[in-house]
Formats: sequence, C-alpha cells, structure tokens
Amino acid sequence: MTKLLDGKLVADSLLREISRETEKILPEEPHPKLALIRAGNKGDDLTCEKFIKKAGADRGIETETFVFPWDIAKEELLSSLRVIGTREDVHGIAPLLPFPLPDYMSWENEIRNSIPLEKDVACVSRYAASRLYFGDFSGFLPVGAQAVMEIFKYYDIPLANRSIAVVDNCFILGKPLSLMVLRENAVVTLCYGSAENLQEITKQAHIVIAAVNEPNFLTGEFFREGQIVIDAGANRTDEGYCGDVNFAEASSIVAGITSFSGSISSVDSVAIAVLLSNVLKAYKNSV
Repeated sequence: MTKLLDGKLVADSLLREISRETEKILPEEPHPKLALIRAGNKGDDLTCEKFIKKAGADRGIETETFVFPWDIAKEELLSSLRVIGTREDVHGIAPLLPFPLPDYMSWENEIRNSIPLEKDVACVSRYAASRLYFGDFSGFLPVGAQAVMEIFKYYDIPLANRSIAVVDNCFILGKPLSLMVLRENAVVTLCYGSAENLQEITKQAHIVIAAVNEPNFLTGEFFREGQIVIDAGANRTDEGYCGDVNFAEASSIVAGITSFSGSISSVDSVAIAVLLSNVLKAYKNSV
C-alpha cells in the first residue's frame, strides 16, 4: 500500500517548535519580523503571501509586505530594497521572485544581492547560494530544498547509498538539494525534464524528486514499485492546481508519495515553515 507523505504534518511539527520559541518573547520586546517583497499582483504571489502571513501570525512572527509597481525604475527599486535591508525591526527579507518587471532578467543579480546576508532567510542572493558549492552549509539554506530534507527527516527516509533522481529545470531547488543529499552519501542524478533517457533515469532511482513545473509531467510509466516520490511542482491548470507528477497513476505504483492539497503542495507547505524558522533564527542572531 502506498504511503502518503503529508507535508502538512511536517510543517506543523516545525511550526510548533517556532511557537514554543516565540512564546518566550515578552510583549514589550521586539518580535521576529519578515519583510515580503512583491512586485505587481501576480495571483501565485498573492496566494503565497497569504499562506506565509497566516502561518507567521499564528506563531508570533510579524510580516510586512512591501509592494512595488511592475514598471518601477531599476534604481528606485534597488534603493528601496537597500533601505528595507537596513531596518532594525526587519530580521528577514524574502522577495517573491521572479518579479514581473520588464527588464527583470537583466536586474536579477542586483535584486538578489541587495539583500543583506544576515537577513537572506530564503537564500536568494548569489553569495549565499554560492557558499553551498564550497561546502559551507552554516547559513540559511534555500527553503524549497531544505523542505525536501525536512520531509526525509520526518518520515525517516534513508538517503545514504540510495540513488536519487532530481528532475529539475532551475537552480532554486534541484542544484542545492543535490548538494544536500550528497552530504548524506546519496548517489544523485540531476537532469532536465527534456533528458532523452528520463524514464530510464527515474525508474532506476530509489527516490524521485520532481520540480519541472509542468502539470502531471511524470506519468505512471516513469515509476516502479518501491520508490519514494517527492513532487515539488505547483501548477495552475483550468481544472485547478496540481503537481508535476500524475498522482493518480504514480500513487498506484510507488511505495510513498507527497500529497497536493488545494493550491499548495506538500513541499511548499514545509517551505513556508522553513522560511519562518529561518526568520526566527535571524531574529535570535540579532538580539
């Protein structure tokens, strides 16, 4: 029987620990505060913001959203980000990237690197991310990748000497996650969804992690019995939200698979909890 890997249970465990810590803060003392940076009003950004604010408010972490117009001038945006970065009452900063700006790709590095390292709770700056490639895992880690590791930990899924296929089209999750599981002595294959032998790669793996952001991209033919499947995709379709894995087909084959509830995946649920946990750590580091 397939085991459902419920990210909400993992997230709730992390959020309870946050509550235990924030309850110790006296009313007159500063409280942990997250600055969310949003450009425009993309639906997915608004949904993400809503989940983060609700989870934070219930656990004693304040959230302030800074909203910029989609056509803001580059220098005005970067100047504003630098000001936010100097605010003493802000302990963590998380931009909802990618911004829907006309020239976003040409600004991306400057936007990411405008966030002070000690407040980069989502690990979006190039400097913070590059440390991982030199084996320095002491700072804040990319929240999506860390969320997958938290799922492994919660469900006691062994990684050492296990083969892991990471099907990913970007550096936000797949590359840092590959480094994290390598630290656990796993054997990793990182590939694009366009790989010609993708089906062979996924079927040979003990664990398959999907993050291509293509609805129901991995169908039942990509899996075999006994595997663990982590679906990190989140896609809006005419029928609603779904992951990258065809859940109905995969769940009838594999040993364990993550769930997708409403408009949020298991990985995203845990990523929000990881983000708030990082805000709390940044707060502790500042007091």
